Order: sequence, then structure tokens, then C-alpha cells
Amino acid sequence: MENDNFRYESIFDKDALVELLENITEGVRSGALELSDQNKSIQLSPQGLMQFRVTAGQDGSQHKLSLRVSWQGSEKKSGDGILKVKAGK
Repeated sequence: MENDNFRYESIFDKDALVELLENITEGVRSGALELSDQNKSIQLSPQGLMQFRVTAGQDGSQHKLSLRVSWQGSEKKSGDGILKVKAGK
């Protein structure tokens, strides 16, 4: 299988970012996710067990949240604990 990568970086307001994340969520839910910009596109088929990594931090006024989701064709079990996420005001 060939390596195919897609990278996109931009600035969004909160509402636009929420819409983008909702579209990603729906793509994962349906098992069909397409990412594209004016130069490139990639189609992904999320399936099976997925590895999820979240990192968060702040340094002065700079805040950061990184999300990473990956999966393989074969299922692999993880012994890690349960992540709890709370949305606040």
C-alpha cells in the first residue's frame, strides 16, 4: 500500500471548528471520511478498534489541544484506562 498523506492548517473561529469536528465525527461514524483542499484529497475508511491520543497544555496565553486517531485493518486490544472528557462553560 502506498503512503499518502494530507496536511492542512488554518485558523477558524469556534463555530467553524465545531462544524469541522462534527463532520469528522460523522465520517468516523459512517466509516467514510474524505479530507480535501484545493490541491489534494485523501479518503479514509475508519473501522475496527481505533487508537485515540489526546494531549493538552498551556504556556502562558498559548493553549493547545491535539487529537490523534489511528487504526489498522487488524484489531488490537489496549489495556489503557478510560478517558473522561467534560465540556464546561
